[in-house]
Amino acid sequence: AVTTTVAAAVAAATVAADTVASATVAADTVAAAAAARLSEPLVMPPRLSPTAAATFRDCPQLYLFRNLWRLPEPPSKVLEKGSLVHAALEKVFEAPPEERAGGCTTGHRPA
Repeated sequence: AVTTTVAAAVAAATVAADTVASATVAADTVAAAAAARLSEPLVMPPRLSPTAAATFRDCPQLYLFRNLWRLPEPPSKVLEKGSLVHAALEKVFEAPPEERAGGCTTGHRPA
């Protein structure tokens, strides 16, 4: 049981390292995409949603990147954390229930 917990922690740390590496790759991808779009003429969208209008009002450069160039956005901290927790839970639930219980034998068992 302890081995399973340690294995899950190691798996979570590995996923965290992979997440940081993928964020770096995502930033490089955004920079490359922006450089490729820099010389292209701007094409205005046929319609403007309220969200796009608010984005333009708040930050015209963000509107350019998000709505006109459609650059990929790096994942947010919240998304990274959710992915990390999800991956760790997947690793834990791959183990048989007896190993996941952590040695607890008095828990509720379905009939």
